[in-house]
Amino acid sequence: MFNLKKILLFLLVFLFLVPVCGFFLFHYTSSPGVRPEGLKLQNGDLILRRGRSIESFAIFLADKNRDFSHIGIVAIEDGVPYVIHAVPRESGEIPERVRKEKPETFLSPEKASRFAVYRSVFPANELEKAAAKALEFYQNRVEFDNAYDLASDQKLYCTELVLKAFQHIPLDTNGFELQEVRIFSGSNKILFPGTFVKSPQFFLLYAR
Repeated sequence: MFNLKKILLFLLVFLFLVPVCGFFLFHYTSSPGVRPEGLKLQNGDLILRRGRSIESFAIFLADKNRDFSHIGIVAIEDGVPYVIHAVPRESGEIPERVRKEKPETFLSPEKASRFAVYRSVFPANELEKAAAKALEFYQNRVEFDNAYDLASDQKLYCTELVLKAFQHIPLDTNGFELQEVRIFSGSNKILFPGTFVKSPQFFLLYAR
């Protein structure tokens, strides 16, 4: 005869170990750090990374186009590439705001275990507009959108920033599927980073 208590204990341990083991594999089986040196980045390039945090792992699990948990867009200033991105608090700053970082900071080993760069099919003059819009979000000190609401530009999350940077370009969003996710503020439909890599308007330039 089966011992009900032992069975319940086994199930609880199993349910606990599955996500823990998954996080361990997610965190430690990827590249031990990435380096963007030698990449000739251009305005409008998309940089995606797989983060090492628990939050990144949760996004990775939720996104059915999984591989990456965060995305930013490249803007060139005085010949220097920067990654413009919206991310939750990393260093205790309040409020959380859109960031401008050099690629080596965005892809530091502490923040990224994998990364990829995607380039679009749009002409350079159009991509300059996208980069300028992303810089505008940074210069306006736009806050991070913890509600993950696409309806307003007052606050932005990572994929929302990229999408709205391209808003003055004829970007075809027909295949951009929103996925419903339960977050602290309730259930919401979110655009995940993997959406862009599945679009034929973007092609892989480099991955590691």
